Amino acid sequence: MVVPQALRVLRLQPGRKYCTVGRLSHEVGWKYQDVVARLEDRRKAKAAAYYERKKLAQKQLTEAKKGAKVDAKTVKALEAFGH
Repeated sequence: MVVPQALRVLRLQPGRKYCTVGRLSHEVGWKYQDVVARLEDRRKAKAAAYYERKKLAQKQLTEAKKGAKVDAKTVKALEAFGH
């Protein structure tokens, strides 16, 4: 979910300096910045794989709908159910 009011690109004027919580935490002694970066890379890889599977499934569904043949008996039954 995206919250437009929280997007840096929409809230800050061009040229303004900004920082992230991870960098600030690392500067004051937090030791897990590399762990979080590694987990974030893993999350992005999983998300990309999921998205590819989702696109493939959607494409297959579209092709299946396009190639589906429905006989008159099935059409009448579907109309009886309101479809």
